[in-house]
This record gives sequence, structure tokens and C-alpha cells, in this order.
Amino acid sequence: MGFVSLHPAITFGWFICAILLTVMVANPLWMACAFVGAAAYYLSVRGRSGWNVVLGLIPVFVALSLANGLFNPRGSTVLFTYFDRPYTLEAVLYGSQTAGMFVTVMLLFGSYNRVMTADRFTYLFGGVIPALTLVLTMVLRLVPSYMRKAKQIAGARDCIGKGAAEGGFGGRACHGADVLGALTTWALEAGVVTADSMRSRGYGASPRRTQYACYRFGLRDGLVLAVAIVFACLALAGILQGASGVEYLPQVELPSVTPFGILSLLAFAAFLFIPSTIDLRERISWRNSISRI
Repeated sequence: MGFVSLHPAITFGWFICAILLTVMVANPLWMACAFVGAAAYYLSVRGRSGWNVVLGLIPVFVALSLANGLFNPRGSTVLFTYFDRPYTLEAVLYGSQTAGMFVTVMLLFGSYNRVMTADRFTYLFGGVIPALTLVLTMVLRLVPSYMRKAKQIAGARDCIGKGAAEGGFGGRACHGADVLGALTTWALEAGVVTADSMRSRGYGASPRRTQYACYRFGLRDGLVLAVAIVFACLALAGILQGASGVEYLPQVELPSVTPFGILSLLAFAAFLFIPSTIDLRERISWRNSISRI
């Protein structure tokens, strides 16, 4: 239920637009709205476990912000000097904008991995680019599959006293190499089995295959799409007119505040909060229906 229950084209389009709009933003207020919106939906799809990731990105944001001042000496407000190089406030602020974009995009990709499953991705692009869709789906599936298999191999070795924590540095390195070797052997064998299975089913030799479509574009999808397009267009218009632009170097120059700039900022925030708002509404409706039982 919620945003994930919408048509795959809408969810995929929202993620693409959200990422593109975020990378085009330079204003710290706009970036703060983007981060809060991305974090809200990430927590919505991951639950309480998502707090570990959101809070863990705060040190990353601080480190990237401060690191930019070490490599970029431009700026008029010198905080201190090191090795005859100035460390400026403007460079730190510029780094914070870049760091904010980085952590926001990371949260959006984290939510994307939870929402755009392999079947939804295959439904969208399986008929247009079937070979590339198959490759991407298999690659995205390999990472969690390999992690699960690696944990199984490491657990089996722990039972016989050959775990990764046993022995000194050399022993741990040898145990890790053994796990990697077993995992590689399993991966190659699984690849051969998959290839034989696909060949036996006539993949690549049969004519164009039909596609089972289990998703239908309904009225609810159309309403969400219309609202998202309106908000995205208003936000994009404000970005193109410079409402979200800021000059950091050599001095910080904020854009002038205009009514349309405020409207585009509100539209940008509303666009990013569409998924979390839909999920919140679904949760409230579910709890109300449960309370009536």
C-alpha cells in the first residue's frame, strides 16, 4: 500500500525527477527541504531501522563540508591558515551544499532500491530493452544474494573453528580468502546453472515473447501524476529562473526573494513530500479501519 502501490511508471518517474531537481539546487534552504523530504520517505519505507542510516549520514555531511575547505582556498572570509593556505568560510559553505546534495541523493537511491523491485523494473523496460533489463535485474539481484551466501559460508566456517575472527592477522586474512574463494566458486556454478536453465527455455532463440502485465493505470495514479507534474514544473521553473541559485565564491550572494521564488520552493518541497504523505495517509486510514473492528 501507499506510494509503492502506485503504477511503476509513476514511482520511477518521481525518483528520476527528485534526483534531477536535487542536483540542480544550490540554495541551502532548498537543499534542506530536499534532505527532509528524502529522509521522511526513507524512514517511511525502512521504519525504525532507517534512523541508523539517516543519523549515520550526519557525520558524512560534516566531514564532506569541512573537507572542502582543505582543498578549496577561495573565499573572502578566512577562518584560519594552515601551511600558508587559507581556510575560508565560503569554501565550507560550498562544501556543505555539495555534501547536502550527496546525502540527499543517497537517501533517494536507498528508497529507490526498496520501491523499484526487479519485477517493477522489468515491467517498465522489459518490452523496450529486454536484454539490458535482464542484465540490470540480474546485477541488482547479485549483491544481496552474494551477501546472504557469504554470511552462510562464514557461519559454517565459524562452526568448525575457522571463522574470520580466529587467529592473528595472517590467519584472518587466510580465512577471508577461503570465504571469497568459496563464494566465487558458488557464483560461477550458479552462473552456469542459470545459463543452462535459460537455454533450455529457449531464451534468445524464440521469437518475441509476450509480457504479463500485473499493473493497471487507474484514477488514483492519474491524480498523483497530475499533482506531481504541477509541482515539478513549478519547482523547475523556479530553478531555471535562479530562485534556488546561490553564489558561494568568492562571497556568498543569495538570490532576491520573490513571490514566485517562494511558490517554487513550496512546490519543490511538496513534490518531495508526495511519497511520505501518501504513506502517512494510508497508515492513518489503516489504523482507523482497524479501530472500527
